[in-house]
Amino acid sequence: MRFKLGITAAVLAGVAFAAPVQAADEIVLGLSFGKTGLYSTINKTTEVAVDIAVAEINAAGGINGKKLRIVKFDTAGDPKQAVVAVRKFARDDKALGVIGPFSSSEARVAFAAGEREKIVQIPNASSAPKLADKFSYAYRLTESEFLQFSRVVKTMKKRGSMKSSVAIMYGTDDVVSKAVGLYIMKPILTKEKSRLPVRLVSRPRHSMFHHKYHSLRARSSIMSVSPALRRSPFGC
Repeated sequence: MRFKLGITAAVLAGVAFAAPVQAADEIVLGLSFGKTGLYSTINKTTEVAVDIAVAEINAAGGINGKKLRIVKFDTAGDPKQAVVAVRKFARDDKALGVIGPFSSSEARVAFAAGEREKIVQIPNASSAPKLADKFSYAYRLTESEFLQFSRVVKTMKKRGSMKSSVAIMYGTDDVVSKAVGLYIMKPILTKEKSRLPVRLVSRPRHSMFHHKYHSLRARSSIMSVSPALRRSPFGC
């Protein structure tokens, strides 16, 4: 939790110093997060970390003598709501910047909306490759999925954890999951010169992932890029 708080404080400070302050006695920041929906569990820990960081910063005198005030918007993990959130923060709340949105699917469209509104956004989990590269008001703290999964594959090979085949599971109803499954995981396995049979397994509905996972688990190494398995008790 202390590590998460440290990152959160850095995000808060970075956003606060990114542009001129408009309010006379306070700095308003938006928190775009999915308190409900697919990513609700981890997003709730983000909310706690932000609340604690703001309390500590304000107790220490704020930033340049100005107190922080957080305005929250629950996107429920929906990209369309992430766009609504950044527009609300910029137009209605006159926020200086935004912590979030959480996922790459949300950031993909929210970054474009934030660019038009000229408001800084810093997600704490978005990791799709090159997502922020073409924007001036979008920043990220996480590295790309390609680097993350490359290390996973190398570690599995080093530990002898690869089975006789590899199944890459991705969701056709999630833009990031589909992109990682089709354009990142398979090239990584090719780059690592894996001679194992590689299968792409797509399922649009989360409940179907769980059934397919159990049927593949006994005979294959599973590379899951499905949000459904990331939040399941037996995900990998």
